[in-house]
Amino acid sequence: MGKSFIKKTSLVVLMSFLFFIISDAYPLQAQAELDGVALIEKGEAEYSEGFYREALDSFNRALAMVQKTNNRGRLLLDIALVNFALGENEKCSETLGIYVNENPGKQLDRELYPKGFLQVYDQARMLIQGKIAEQKKLDEQKRAEELKKVEEQRRLAQEKNAAEKKETAPVVTKERAKVDKVQPSVQEKEKQVPELKKKKKKFPWLLAILGLGVVAVLIVLLGKKKDDPTPTPTPTPTPTSTYANGVLTVSGVRYELASIPAGTFQMGSNSSVYYDEKPVHTVLISKAFWMGKTEVTQGLYQAVMGSNPSSFKNGDTYPVENVSWDDCQSFITKLNQMVGGNNFRLPTEAEWEYACRAGTTGDCYGDIDAIAWYSSNSGNTTHPVGQKQVNGWGLYDTLGNVWEWCQDWYGSYSAGYQTDPTGPGSGASRVYRGGSWPYRALDVRSAVRDSSVPGRRDNDIGFRLARTN
Repeated sequence: MGKSFIKKTSLVVLMSFLFFIISDAYPLQAQAELDGVALIEKGEAEYSEGFYREALDSFNRALAMVQKTNNRGRLLLDIALVNFALGENEKCSETLGIYVNENPGKQLDRELYPKGFLQVYDQARMLIQGKIAEQKKLDEQKRAEELKKVEEQRRLAQEKNAAEKKETAPVVTKERAKVDKVQPSVQEKEKQVPELKKKKKKFPWLLAILGLGVVAVLIVLLGKKKDDPTPTPTPTPTPTSTYANGVLTVSGVRYELASIPAGTFQMGSNSSVYYDEKPVHTVLISKAFWMGKTEVTQGLYQAVMGSNPSSFKNGDTYPVENVSWDDCQSFITKLNQMVGGNNFRLPTEAEWEYACRAGTTGDCYGDIDAIAWYSSNSGNTTHPVGQKQVNGWGLYDTLGNVWEWCQDWYGSYSAGYQTDPTGPGSGASRVYRGGSWPYRALDVRSAVRDSSVPGRRDNDIGFRLARTN
């Protein structure tokens, strides 16, 4: 466990404890959590796993003393965080699942927790939400089956009543029916009398002549209409789409791509606090490709898809966000159909980092405030694309503003030399890169990685187009 992570774990748990003392006067629970915090501090000072496990026992004792309240929610987070610090991700995920299930509407303050812990939290949250949706679907199916059963019972009851009425109806013998047929009833006789007394009407010759005249006029008019040419229906307008030499235009919306040369670079960071950026390894990008100069804008997304899913609808030049990896694939499929071919796509993770670095080897390709919108300068919102300093290959906002989906499944790095890597063949989550407006500078670097399930949407996740030459 890294020292910085232990300090952060201690800080989060200590904040939780102080809030616990202020909000509720439960001395036994508070003492149990206080014992846990003290053990965390000892674990930090001596790097002892034993202290962390004793702290875990103390937090579990405190948890057993409270019901489903805010105190219980904070204790669950403390237990999950200590399990994460001990490397027991399965127990961490299980505890976070309980927390999410009991607190479905709450969101974590993402600035207080390590990125790896937040990844486990996001996956647990998606899993619980999926289970809730599945249970809701099962409940709806059960209600539908019960309603169908009630309708069937009602139908059978109606058929039974009809059968009973039929059995009790009076029986008419053949002889009686024959008499009724031969001898008309009094009512029928009375009905026949006025019919015999009706006067014989004259034939309406005047109306017949007028009718023939109307028919003749219609014949003349229809004959003329037949000779007239059939009018051509007005075609439904379709979006006009063109692409040439790095310039894509869809219904008047322009999107430019930069040519990225082939080459090698060192992928990852050995100095990072995040394990998934290690080890640094050499990667060859064997063929040149095109990369969007900016993130896909709301204007371009609207032009292609006919809708705008963004949370920050501030203008066409703002990056589209609140799009999942699956949404990106739908957009790309439709765009390729409009332009022709199958060349537009998401960049691979290796292509993304190679294009972001643009030949640089540090954490960023320039001063962080000059090149990126992040937590210290974003004002808690996205910004129009292309306002910050460009990198060496003509790309804007590869760091900050919104995270950018990549094509790859998320997986660990290997140390060997690689040529055009495309990530694992399968997985549970897809990669996104670059950091975004609510994240601190530590998480807005060329090497930083994050991932989530392909269906996740958030107001700080967008994408950038790549294109095969």
